[in-house]
Amino acid sequence: MRKYSYQSGTRIPIAMVVKLLKMWWDSKDILSEFDMPKEKLKKIIKNFDILNRFSEVLSLIKINARKLRGMPIVRGTRVLAYYVYSLLKKGWSINELMDKFPTLRKCDIEALPKYQDVLEPF
Repeated sequence: MRKYSYQSGTRIPIAMVVKLLKMWWDSKDILSEFDMPKEKLKKIIKNFDILNRFSEVLSLIKINARKLRGMPIVRGTRVLAYYVYSLLKKGWSINELMDKFPTLRKCDIEALPKYQDVLEPF
């Protein structure tokens, strides 16, 4: 069986390992399939919850260093995620947000507050 090599600085293995852990792969299976340091896998497992939540939130937001100084924006828009949070905290309704920002989708506005704790460090 061919082992996939782990290269330091590559983001793909971490995202892949998170997905495999979500699919209930055992750490022994991951280590036998991928040539990666055991310490790195231990760190990923230790931080699994936050890494998993961050991978989920990346389906809702985009981060691009060339757009709005790398601040998280709602996918398909130029609306800052934290701005949506702040308006919701001020009591804005989903309909008011959609009227003010026509590019926002209702499903995105409803889902964003679930991930506020993951995005706040940004």
